[in-house]
Amino acid sequence: MMKPVWSAAALFFVGFASAASAAPCAPETVAGTWSLVSIRAAEPGVEEFYASAPYEWTRYTVEGDRIGMMYLASNRPKGSPAEIESSLDRADQMDGVAYTVRWLRPGRMLVLRDGQAFQAFECAILSAPEADALAGDMVITQIEGTPMLRRVQRRVAP
Repeated sequence: MMKPVWSAAALFFVGFASAASAAPCAPETVAGTWSLVSIRAAEPGVEEFYASAPYEWTRYTVEGDRIGMMYLASNRPKGSPAEIESSLDRADQMDGVAYTVRWLRPGRMLVLRDGQAFQAFECAILSAPEADALAGDMVITQIEGTPMLRRVQRRVAP
């Protein structure tokens, strides 16, 4: 299965939530599984990839100071949260890559792939609806100086 490759250059932000309507992400606020609601990106190929594989789930696991991350994109929806978790487990076993997250500061995440810097982005949890997002959604955007990105993810019910 093809996985999206996000580079630091793909992580730009347009219309980041105001401080009044969002809180910076932290390990305890991202822990769990999230589904992709929408994506806008300036990096070539990203929007086309998600047009052909519009279903994506990302799981963050917090174990002490280690934050693991796993994601899976598909052209088919998954059913229950248990099916999503099972699919993430299978993908994690097959891909042979370890993703972890390091917090650079509140709301700024650095994703490591096999211990090497892979992606960096801004992250906030909305407290009020905004455009294509609901209160409680996670909005991931680019860091300064990189191409536009806006990902909206919604927590998968347990």
